Amino acid sequence: MGHARLLGGAQTDRHGARRLPGMKPVLEDIDAMQVRIAKAEADRDTWRQSGMQEKYLEAYSTVEALELQLDLLRRIARLPAP
Repeated sequence: MGHARLLGGAQTDRHGARRLPGMKPVLEDIDAMQVRIAKAEADRDTWRQSGMQEKYLEAYSTVEALELQLDLLRRIARLPAP
């Protein structure tokens, strides 16, 4: 339900990028999220190679959570304009 309220106020800016009220364009959010995922993947791989399983699993979970957020942002970007 929270997502429905959040997405209901989405608009597009003059470039056609999806924009939520009071937020930067969703396309910028997607780019930033992809950068965060790349860093988190590098951190995860470093922990995996170090053999520190607890840190690796924590980093793995972080990557998974960021990928879910990226998926949501991509869904928002595909919504039709109100």
